[in-house]
Amino acid sequence: MWSKGSFYRRLLPMLIPAIGLLIFAIIVARKPASYDFYSARDRDLMIRVAIWESRHEPRLGQMGVAYVIKNRWKKNPYGWRTISDVVTARKQFEPWLRHREKLLALSKDSQEYRHMASVVDDVLSGLADDPTNGAFYFLNVKTVKKRNKGRLPKGWKRIVAQRECRKIARHTFCPQ
Repeated sequence: MWSKGSFYRRLLPMLIPAIGLLIFAIIVARKPASYDFYSARDRDLMIRVAIWESRHEPRLGQMGVAYVIKNRWKKNPYGWRTISDVVTARKQFEPWLRHREKLLALSKDSQEYRHMASVVDDVLSGLADDPTNGAFYFLNVKTVKKRNKGRLPKGWKRIVAQRECRKIARHTFCPQ
């Protein structure tokens, strides 16, 4: 029969690699997305949402919208692993919720798409500085008030009041 000491001496060398492998698997499973990698679909959806959200804004406002998407992806508070996860998440971007078919119908050959592609590429590559200082939210205060009988909804009112927000053209950008 094995003594208690000899049992552990034989078992321990077998358990250490197994425990190490288990810890490694847990770390890999919880690891956020690589922020240097995005797919062609991620880029395409980001361009489409940015067009719809900021098509009438100057380039700086368009970069702001693209940076909000990138900031949400990088900060990853809700377990989003890809840019596509961010832009298609429930109740996050109005155009995706209300105008999905129109968004997907935008031609990649259009001047509008090509212009926004250059904005998004500058944001994703880091060539353009973040004009929003890390904003996580944005809204067009005038449009939101118009849709809500002249008032901001409670959630937005609290966000705008409690954070150092920055106005760029018609959008207000706020940190997390």
